[in-house]
Amino acid sequence: MKMLLAIFSEEIDDDVMTSLAAIGIHCFTEWTGVLGKGQHSGPRFDNKYWPGVNNVAMFVVPDETIPKALAVLKEIRQKNLGHEGMKAFVLNVEQKLE
Repeated sequence: MKMLLAIFSEEIDDDVMTSLAAIGIHCFTEWTGVLGKGQHSGPRFDNKYWPGVNNVAMFVVPDETIPKALAVLKEIRQKNLGHEGMKAFVLNVEQKLE
């Protein structure tokens, strides 16, 4: 199993979540209103100088789901390039409490 951790602008939240649901990823944990700065993006500190916030979503999925999920996220990122940012990371899941 793998964990897909996606960090993205709140403006594209619906697109991210709907697109992943369309490929069968329905279970997630999401943090909203997250502040931060990326290596290639401006700060998002939810103030008048650096407006906006990000959301972070975590999905635990079978290994074989990752390529399709990354392709979906890459497509969303390309569509919004220069407007809204996104990063995604894949981590190994060693155990899962059932």
